[in-house]
Amino acid sequence: MVATRRTVMSVAALVLAGCSTPIALTDQLPEGAALSAGQGMAIGSIVMTSPAGATDPEHKERVDAFRQRKLTATLRRCENGDSTALGTGGGYVGDPYVIVFGVDEEKRFVLRAPVGSYEIDTLVASAPGLFGVENTCKLERVAHFSVHADMTSYVGKLVVATEFLPDSQVKMERAVANAERTLASDGPEHWFDLSMSVVDAKETTLRALVSNASHAPAGIETILMKCQRGRMRFDLNKPPPMPELPPPRKK
Repeated sequence: MVATRRTVMSVAALVLAGCSTPIALTDQLPEGAALSAGQGMAIGSIVMTSPAGATDPEHKERVDAFRQRKLTATLRRCENGDSTALGTGGGYVGDPYVIVFGVDEEKRFVLRAPVGSYEIDTLVASAPGLFGVENTCKLERVAHFSVHADMTSYVGKLVVATEFLPDSQVKMERAVANAERTLASDGPEHWFDLSMSVVDAKETTLRALVSNASHAPAGIETILMKCQRGRMRFDLNKPPPMPELPPPRKK
């Protein structure tokens, strides 16, 4: 009975996985291909920057470790095509799109897709671990834009800028970890906070995407994406609890 249940669950997992195969977004503009009915195209880029100005050896070590992370942004079409704000889509339809890049690397993308509202649903960092590649942290509901019918739009450059936490906050978090008997994460993301912004880098983006300006689609509208505002923290994998010390042996 247990084996049968496991088999059913495995088959169900495979079916679900097959229904949402990630599609890698291209960083190349298609030449001369007209948009199909009900389609539009969005052009943009994304970059996550590491903390600047590290002089302390411990800070430098954390920045170096962070720069080795692989980043994966997942882009989804909102079920509610009229949503205009982050988190209001209610659900997603269609296959997810993925953008893979590195820290301090601006990754340009071209999305040619059905008309609707799209959200960068997650931005995940990963690194080699004891059991293969492991996710170290993530951000959710990162940014939002729309794909318009029979139109190519430039949606901007999303900048995720990380900074070191103030020393006072680092000391406080270490004190809390000691009091709650949890291990403070050794991952560099634990000691960063971040902010997001969208900038207009249309000209440089188009120059990088096409070798000949005449190949760029005509009449590209600038409609910048919306992103979260304010300073925030990564959603980290929870650190393991400290091991319990054995009771003292009775004499």
